[in-house]
Amino acid sequence: MKQNFYSLLLTALLGMTGLNAWADDYEIATAQDLVDFAAVVNGGDFTANAVLTDDIDMSSLTTWIPIGDWGAQSGKTEACYKGHFDGQGHTITGFNFTANQNYFGIFGVISTGALIENFTIYGTVSCGFKTMGVVGYARDATPTIRNIHSYLNINNTAAGNRHGGILGSSVNGTIVVDRCTYSGTLDGNDSGGSGNYGGIVGYVNNNANAHLRVTNCLFDGKLVNSAATPGGCTFGGMVGYVGASPDVTLTNCLSVGTVQSTVTGQFYGAVKHNTCSIINSFYQGDNINGTTSGVVTPTTQEVTKVTDQQLASGEIAFLLNENVSGGTNWFQRIKNMAFAAEQYIVSTNGTPRDPQTANVTLVGEADGTYTFTLPNFVLHTNMADLPVGDLRLEGITIYDDGTFSEDNTFSVPDENIPSLLGTYSDKLKNVAYTLDGKVNGDRLYATIEGISINLGAPFPAYQISIEVGTDDFIAQAPKGDATPTPYGTSLVYANGSFNCDMTPKAGSDVIYSNVNAAFVDDHTFASGFCTVCGAINESWLTPNADGNIELGTLAQLKWFAAYVNQVNASANAILTGDIDMGGIEWTPIGNSSVAFTGKFDGQGKTITGFSQTATTTHNGLFGNINGATVQNFSISGSLTSDKNYCGVIGLSKGSSKVKGIHSSLNLDIQFKGWAGGVVGGADGFIVIEECTFDGTLDTHNFDDSKGGILGYANGATIKNCLFSGTIVGEAKQHYGGILGYVNNGSFGGVQNCLSIGSVTTTNTSHNGVAAIIGNMNTSTKVDGIFNNYWLTGSSYAGNNGAKAPDAEAPFEVTAEQLASGEVAYKLGSAWSQLLGTDAVPTLYSNTPVSYVGNAGYATLYDTTTGYNLNGDVKAYAAVLNNTWLELSEIPSIPESTPVVLKGGYYNKLAADLPAINVANDLKGTDADTAADGSMYILANGADGIGFYLATGTIPAGKAYFQSTSGVKTFFFEGDDATGINEVNGQWSMVNGQSIYSLAGQRIQKMQKGINIVGKKKVLY
Repeated sequence: MKQNFYSLLLTALLGMTGLNAWADDYEIATAQDLVDFAAVVNGGDFTANAVLTDDIDMSSLTTWIPIGDWGAQSGKTEACYKGHFDGQGHTITGFNFTANQNYFGIFGVISTGALIENFTIYGTVSCGFKTMGVVGYARDATPTIRNIHSYLNINNTAAGNRHGGILGSSVNGTIVVDRCTYSGTLDGNDSGGSGNYGGIVGYVNNNANAHLRVTNCLFDGKLVNSAATPGGCTFGGMVGYVGASPDVTLTNCLSVGTVQSTVTGQFYGAVKHNTCSIINSFYQGDNINGTTSGVVTPTTQEVTKVTDQQLASGEIAFLLNENVSGGTNWFQRIKNMAFAAEQYIVSTNGTPRDPQTANVTLVGEADGTYTFTLPNFVLHTNMADLPVGDLRLEGITIYDDGTFSEDNTFSVPDENIPSLLGTYSDKLKNVAYTLDGKVNGDRLYATIEGISINLGAPFPAYQISIEVGTDDFIAQAPKGDATPTPYGTSLVYANGSFNCDMTPKAGSDVIYSNVNAAFVDDHTFASGFCTVCGAINESWLTPNADGNIELGTLAQLKWFAAYVNQVNASANAILTGDIDMGGIEWTPIGNSSVAFTGKFDGQGKTITGFSQTATTTHNGLFGNINGATVQNFSISGSLTSDKNYCGVIGLSKGSSKVKGIHSSLNLDIQFKGWAGGVVGGADGFIVIEECTFDGTLDTHNFDDSKGGILGYANGATIKNCLFSGTIVGEAKQHYGGILGYVNNGSFGGVQNCLSIGSVTTTNTSHNGVAAIIGNMNTSTKVDGIFNNYWLTGSSYAGNNGAKAPDAEAPFEVTAEQLASGEVAYKLGSAWSQLLGTDAVPTLYSNTPVSYVGNAGYATLYDTTTGYNLNGDVKAYAAVLNNTWLELSEIPSIPESTPVVLKGGYYNKLAADLPAINVANDLKGTDADTAADGSMYILANGADGIGFYLATGTIPAGKAYFQSTSGVKTFFFEGDDATGINEVNGQWSMVNGQSIYSLAGQRIQKMQKGINIVGKKKVLY
């Protein structure tokens, strides 16, 4: 139910108990309704919504208290309007008042979430107070003013004020002014030198938290300063003054009004800081900005001076719509008409040729008449096709009822008649015709008939009928607007003959019209791109049955980058072949405005010859990803950048996954920002696994966050990654072999990583240079940093927050430990190392390192394959000899051969091996097996390392000894492993041989430890 104002009393009464009688918008149909609504808002209902249901005349009112009466309640900071006010296209007239307070307008102050839109306002206001506009003041989070058209005449009566045709002043928050126009007169009348006055916005507060966005706005009014001594006040067509700190952007705006003051800017009066940007905007006048001391050039200044002709022709309306034909922000009725025509030409035998389509233009002239042009007319004969040239009808009048004036002659300019026609050329200069048709509403119907061309012998007379403007084509009645506006229905199109990139073809004029009748060449595609304009062929590659686009060539990879950036950011792709990029200059997949969100699987392929010299932020093979998966490829090449976000992946947002990327990039980074050998920065939660970097990262004298795997983490987990490259710089902050810097985001930690490269800086006052993590925010909660290793002498071990008490410090290791396989084994199952060949662990191969165990002995049994052993481990078969289990070394382990292993770290290299020619009493199990009371397994028991009676389950893959002789426990010697003896050890001799200690003394019985029996060492 809509709330009417007869309910206000009830609402006020119920408000005493905190209730509201109505839940919907207030309907405003009269001036008194508007006064009542202001009272509701200013009484405390600051989020009340309202709609205008009729035009409103306020001329009967003598005073006005603005909606959002902050000026009168300056101590009550919440007294701002925060609701939705929708004018629904209605008009407010008679807004004729003398302001009696600061922050004056229909609205005084608007704030968080306010939306004011869709009305036109007329009136005259005198204001000697602080700030005024349709809205006096906007502040805090995202208030929006949209589609307001102001014809207010504002007369300032005191020095130093800040007024705007739409908005007087803005401060903290992001303020949006969109599709608004000011067509009134604003007289600053200010001699004080500190006032600021603007056609759209008067003043932007000097505050770093102030963000103003002015889009699609038009100033066609008048700014004057009638003071006898005007002083140094600033006046600007779009904005009067921008302070030193705010972030201001003016986009797709047009200023064509009049600005008369000593400090005058047709577009802006004064800008004090280069965070102001002007994009795709236009002005008419002498000065784009005022001449106040300290004015700076905006960061982006895409603003162009225009002429009356450019405005009237429709060109500027077209350009304001961002050069996209048929854009939806700006509108203009164009006097010219352009439409397509089908030419029906009769051949000599009386049979019509196929219709030939032409681009017909109807151009308005200064005297109110029009020129009708049918271009490239061709006369087809049975002997030859004669190019006549343009047929032109000049001086045609289109009357109010849409009918055409009569003129019985086509004229063909001499320069348009081809010389090949020779003596026949004169016969084509004036051709009689009959024109029948009219502009009917918004649609043109016309037929040109009865054209007779008699070339004489040997040619017959030709009767030609031309039908123009069929139902498929629309033309506009001959009325035009002098300038475009950000409201209306008449879209502007560029017509003529164009190349495929919409550049005019040689000799073709561009006609702007309200109908789309352009003739545009088709693209010429090769390898996914147009050879003329470079446009992408969106359908060149299509996904396979699994939904992946297959990329096997450089051309296909380049196409995929363009496809992601221009068409489909969520596309999936796989590499089907190695790609040599040949040093071409690369455009990244994903950029500052488009993030790749799909899945890219390199399938183990290699990309070589990568080359990029950055021209903007977000650099690498991938510039920007968000929630994407990028994995499984190697890449080498170079990246040179003085911009932010650099790596194989420049920046990752969202929950992205990066796995199996092996980077050999050489990065030359010349900026303060984020860079990494694999990922430059993570602003979101990223998981990076099994990635390596063995390239170089030269940071020069630029600090911030640089890392071998990841430069900056605002949320990340890094697992099983290897840094073996070089990071060098001259700055002082945040260099890490694995990770440069950890912010206080959602940090999952660094786990199972190895840093054996070099991380150094020549700056002795470094803040954080380390082999694993350079530095971290002191408030970071660290709960996942463990099992990381770094090589002695490669770098600093850690610094500052990287030694947080709840993080496990990285382990320093030696080259010998790396070569032995110890580190590879401790890093976990993702790591490999071919012992004796690989000096360090890797993530490239599938050669895992096994470990016999701390005891130095183990058993092994495998029914699937045989093994050659690599490393410092030996294998033994075992035979029971009396009370001894004699162990015999074997060179390799055939399939299904149970063995005893002795040593430390080793590789099991699968091989098809012949059975051993050695007796072996060991047995094995390829499945978990329940012990039956006769099985003995190797263990470190109460009496040391040996075979003990098994209980419970014997695990799969283990060897065991089976005996029913009552033997309880067996032991074998430590060095050459030839036998074991019974556990009781009470004999003075063993098998008739004396027992000696290691000191050479004969003893009566076996002692715990190593004994000498028959010149052999036996472990007891």
